[in-house]
Amino acid sequence: MPARPTSEEARAGARAWLSGLRDQRADKLNSSTSFPFAVDGIGPVAGPDVRKCKAMVGAKNAAAYPALLKCLFADKVLMDTLPMDLGSMVQWKVIEIGDLPPAFGKKKEKLTPLMTDHALVQAEMNGDGMTYTLILVVKKTGAAATVDMVLAATEKHE
Repeated sequence: MPARPTSEEARAGARAWLSGLRDQRADKLNSSTSFPFAVDGIGPVAGPDVRKCKAMVGAKNAAAYPALLKCLFADKVLMDTLPMDLGSMVQWKVIEIGDLPPAFGKKKEKLTPLMTDHALVQAEMNGDGMTYTLILVVKKTGAAATVDMVLAATEKHE
C-alpha cells in the first residue's frame, strides 16, 4: 500500500493543482492530478454548459480530463475567487476526516476508506461576499503528491 503524503507534500500537491486551475493551465493540472479524478461542487451555474457540466462528476483518465477542465474553468464564481497569491490569500490546512466542515458531512463515508493513503487539504478563500471552501484529496504518486478528488462548498455572507 502506498504511503500517505506528509502534510507538506499534501499542501504542495493541493497548491500546485489549485494554481493550475487558477491559471487555466491544463499542463499544470495534468501533472498535479491522478486518475480516476472526481469533482463535486464545481461547475458553471449559468450558461450553455450547465446541463452537461452538472452530469460530469469526474474523469476516468487523462483523455477524459479536457472536457472536465472546460467545466471547471466555466465556474465563474470560483475562478473569480481564486487569488493570484495562493500563499497569503488562501487559508490552507491539512485536516483529518473528523475535521471535515459540516458542508462536507455527507462525503465522510466516501472519504473514510481513502484515509489510509490519502491526505485531506482544506483551502478556504473569501471573495465577493462569500466563502469558498475546497477539500482536495491528495495521494502520493511517485515522488510527488497529486490530487484525485476535489469537493467544493460555498457560503454566502449576509
